[in-house]
Amino acid sequence: METHPKALVIDDSEHVLTYLSVCLDRMNFDVYPIQHGVNALNLIEVFNPEIFFLDVELPVINGFELLRHIRDRDEFQDTPVIMMSSDRNCARECLSRGADFFLEKPIAVDQLHKAAALCYQKRKIPRKNLRAPINRPVTLYFEDKYYTCQAITLSEGGIYIRRVTPLPVGTSVEIELNDVSGEQLRLRGEVLYVRSIGGRRFSIPPGMAIQFANISSEESGKVRGMVVNLLAGDILSEQVEPVLTVQ
Repeated sequence: METHPKALVIDDSEHVLTYLSVCLDRMNFDVYPIQHGVNALNLIEVFNPEIFFLDVELPVINGFELLRHIRDRDEFQDTPVIMMSSDRNCARECLSRGADFFLEKPIAVDQLHKAAALCYQKRKIPRKNLRAPINRPVTLYFEDKYYTCQAITLSEGGIYIRRVTPLPVGTSVEIELNDVSGEQLRLRGEVLYVRSIGGRRFSIPPGMAIQFANISSEESGKVRGMVVNLLAGDILSEQVEPVLTVQ
């Protein structure tokens, strides 16, 4: 059974906890936000996370102390620990103390993706491309016909669309969707893999993953802009305390 990795996010800011949790949830993590390091010590073994996101400047028990407690436990020796701070000068100290990655606040979405990918690497699941849930209709062109299909996930490298009867692997297709500005974007691609309805627990609808092919740098930039907007566009327009950025 496919499960989402568990992420423990520890920060004393409600804004950081809220928006970081929303973004990680969209990256397919089960997120457990905790506001204080003391509470985290009691809950680490309960949640058994597969990745930690720790604020350095936590009250009472700071991020460095919490990192030491995590690394002292045998079961978390190889668990990715991501340290976060608005002070970029502490990045080297974080890494020297055993952290796997450092995120400077406000957190760039692409850097958050790189940090989160460490967890998938441990699971031996490649997550090279930034991706996000899309859940909107797109137009599928195949031979001389076209179909309206529901897109489920969009990444920089391709798209997964729902279709009861997927096309065979290797089929050349075109996908038309609207970019961030509302402009129609028509992309060439090839069916990479298909998923049918039977034989497994229902978690992903039947359909097919389409890998984009021969797209220009301009088209690639537009797709990336769409993915970032899906992941954090609403957060960027809503946040009062700067938590996420696209810079």
